Amino acid sequence: MQTSPKQPCSPAHYSHPNGASPPNSSHSSNHQNRIHAQSHSFEPLPPPELNELSDSILLEIERNPLARHDFLTIVPMIEQFKARWEKAFSTFGRHLTGELTYQDIILYFSEQIVPRVRKWLPEDGEGKQAVGVIRSMSWTSASTPKRFGMHLLEKKRSRDRKRANPAPVRAPEFDRPLFIVCAPRAGSTLLFNALSNFPDLWSTGDENHELVEDIEGLHPRAHDFSSNRLREVDATPDISAILKNQFTQELQDRDRRVYLELPAGQRPGKIRFLEKTPKNALRIPFFKAMFPGALFIYLYRNPAENISSMMEGWRSRRFVSYRNLPGWPFKEWSFLLVPEWLSLQDSSLAEIAAYQWKAANSCISEDLKTLPESAWCRVDYSELVGKTEETIRRISEFAGLDWDRRIERILSEPLPLSERTLSAPSPGKWRKNEKEISDILSRMGPVSNH
Repeated sequence: MQTSPKQPCSPAHYSHPNGASPPNSSHSSNHQNRIHAQSHSFEPLPPPELNELSDSILLEIERNPLARHDFLTIVPMIEQFKARWEKAFSTFGRHLTGELTYQDIILYFSEQIVPRVRKWLPEDGEGKQAVGVIRSMSWTSASTPKRFGMHLLEKKRSRDRKRANPAPVRAPEFDRPLFIVCAPRAGSTLLFNALSNFPDLWSTGDENHELVEDIEGLHPRAHDFSSNRLREVDATPDISAILKNQFTQELQDRDRRVYLELPAGQRPGKIRFLEKTPKNALRIPFFKAMFPGALFIYLYRNPAENISSMMEGWRSRRFVSYRNLPGWPFKEWSFLLVPEWLSLQDSSLAEIAAYQWKAANSCISEDLKTLPESAWCRVDYSELVGKTEETIRRISEFAGLDWDRRIERILSEPLPLSERTLSAPSPGKWRKNEKEISDILSRMGPVSNH
């Protein structure tokens, strides 16, 4: 697959580091101290230390006569793991441009090797400890809230059950649907949850990645995986009808009453619809063609904070959107697929997140310029969290939403954390990635954000 030609909403390129490894520094041999290290302070083990850990795993398995058959299979896998690590270390050392490469190798270890060796390693043995040390270098070694994954998994299972038995439905009229458009991790879930409490808004209750991309012609593969960009031409009558039907299947009001479970006579023939899938940053022309009366809320977040949060999202592996993309040297890709994403193969994680942030905001900015000012409004994340009631009231006036006592009661208190929150909010949280982000922002051109 070839890199796609430059597209209208592609961010201007900024220079990447040359990839040269910094001088080697001393490295503690106290492996156990690494297990509780924070994911953002990732430090790859030198090959001799990794080889010592790998060999201790093989030695314990070899001692078990019952493991003979598995041992013959595990040995070449361990050798491949060691060889990949040595090659990566000779290329990157501890330079940040190697972060994705190292994580890909650890993912191979966790998914392919650990399931085969686990049953042969004593609980108190050195092999078990070695596995823990190696896996502690993974992005996801730090604990994350279990409710996050289970909450989304249950929603996905519910959707899958519905799609397994589709029923023809009569879609309501979508009157001036509201689309929150922003870069990933800009606070859209927080805003969505607040707006979902308005009495006249219906939604699917979640983001709609699969719902959209399961439709033939809307998945990136239909465009040779160039990006998640969708334009007017993609909103054909057939695709629009299918997508409206899909939305209708999932509709629920603020009390979580499902539209299609209401008696036919109680279903409103016209609804106000709210949607917040982050990939829609690249789909404004598509949805405007599908819904001519659509309104857009552009949620903008400070780049340093937003990029840092995206880096945290990549490292959590909670936002993997694609696996085994053609031409991408790593197993996973997180968040939206931006134009010219293949140019990022040799980039650090911070550079990838910054590129995604700029591509999303550039695309939103350029697309909104083509719309009348009455069709969109801009909201700052800092105002959403600092002046919540004032901000939501401004949005309600823009969108023509009815204000009631329930909204007043909800907004009289701080907004609750969203289910996608990875770590406790803090104004200075982004500074854990400050050095990388500051360097990138100094090289990245400005983004018009109205």
